[in-house]
Amino acid sequence: MGKRACLVALYLLAAVVGRASVIDSHPMALVWPAGGLAVAWLVTRPSPREWFVDVPLLVSVGVAASLIADRSVEATAVLAVSNVVAVLTIVLAYRRWNADGVRLGTPPTRSPHAMGTFLGAVVLGSLVGVAAGVAASAVAGSAVSPDDLVVWFGRNVCGVAGVGIASLLVIERLRGGRRTTSLGGWAELVLLFTATAGLVALDYSTFLPTSFLLPAVAVWAGSRFASLPVAIHALAGGAGILLLTYVGEGPFSHLEDEGVRIILAQLFVAMTLLIGLLLASAREARAAMSQEMATFAERVAHDLRNPITVTESWTAELAAVLASGPSATREATAPMVAGLERATAHMRSLVESLLADASARDRDARPLVVDLPALVAEVAEAYGAAGQVRTLGVRSVSGDPVLLRQLIDNLVGNALKYVLPGQRPDITVSAHHVHGRVVVRVTDNGIGIPAGAREWIFEPFRRAHEDGYPGTGLGLSTCRRIVERHGGSLRALPREDGPGSVFEFDLPKAMASA
Repeated sequence: MGKRACLVALYLLAAVVGRASVIDSHPMALVWPAGGLAVAWLVTRPSPREWFVDVPLLVSVGVAASLIADRSVEATAVLAVSNVVAVLTIVLAYRRWNADGVRLGTPPTRSPHAMGTFLGAVVLGSLVGVAAGVAASAVAGSAVSPDDLVVWFGRNVCGVAGVGIASLLVIERLRGGRRTTSLGGWAELVLLFTATAGLVALDYSTFLPTSFLLPAVAVWAGSRFASLPVAIHALAGGAGILLLTYVGEGPFSHLEDEGVRIILAQLFVAMTLLIGLLLASAREARAAMSQEMATFAERVAHDLRNPITVTESWTAELAAVLASGPSATREATAPMVAGLERATAHMRSLVESLLADASARDRDARPLVVDLPALVAEVAEAYGAAGQVRTLGVRSVSGDPVLLRQLIDNLVGNALKYVLPGQRPDITVSAHHVHGRVVVRVTDNGIGIPAGAREWIFEPFRRAHEDGYPGTGLGLSTCRRIVERHGGSLRALPREDGPGSVFEFDLPKAMASA
């Protein structure tokens, strides 16, 4: 009962807001926010049986609000029929087309497909609702003009899509559902809303139609923030456009026909809303898929470690047993045991590479000041090559210590591995400042990289040298991902003063705050 009381209060407020958007010279409201609340409420009810209470309750509140606003009994009845038909059609269509999402309680912004089904249901329900309203008007003895039909349809779509999606996102947040992260922080969010308000205010106070830039701001919002702030921003921007239209301003104020102005304003609001939400839903779907792939890789890698360990143990035991046998047996089975050892070692390397790649993709970066020479010395010591690796230049960078350790380990490990037989590796890790960044170069005297392979070697499972040099083809792709997560780029260059290769990347410089 407490939740229904809150619904009644919000629905009444939304009905009053919708009624207040009626322009005196035009009978139809600019927007229908109450429809979005009704759709969100009915979609998230545990059982359709509860609609027998909810639907009459919402109809009663809507009728009361319409009569309080001095609408005629005939007009109130027509709107009540149209609104009920529209809401029920939207809810039934969405529940049918996105049954899994409704069952799990996830909002339509979880994926572009879910967004498409929700918007399709909104369009279908709005059309059916308008048709029901026209039929009810005919029964009441009144006619509806073509302009009014289009405005009627537009206010249904704008209100249900905008308020409905925002309401579903709020309901999910109140239920403690999965939260999606934003790339932008609070300062950027405040700047986003400030820019939106500034465009609307400048449009109102000057002759410049600056509010036509709102779709560009919606692109900014959708590419940087989660769906809930994007939906709230879209509602704020849409309210600004409708307010400008209400007072005779905005990007369409030069048009003489009032109905055309309203229709174009509604289309503009719908376009702005869709741009932001579709971008946000696509980004969230991509992030969810990336997380699922990373989790899959971690689980597979973890599950493969046990049989690999067992295989290594039995191979060692088999080698020990065969070594104690006759000489002919040892000579005949030695290549087999060596093959088993190489295969298990390669499998372990692949598993570790998959884990490293998953970590580089989804680990929460924690920037700290990292002593670059100390890190390089630690990696070289681990490889037993302390005398073959030296560092020059800048000492400190800012970055995640775990990811940077993985980056240096891969690059130095490759430099130590890809050398001609019998050649002593000679590796230099140099660093210098360039425009507020630290450019690091790992230079070696190895076999080098073919000119045509200097870009595609960063693709997963691609290797420039297959014969004689074991590897998985994941190391360099992981390195590039780590550098990109630090806001930089990684590239392979030829060595100009002799044989070998150069890997160059840039990192943030060490900051005192880090």
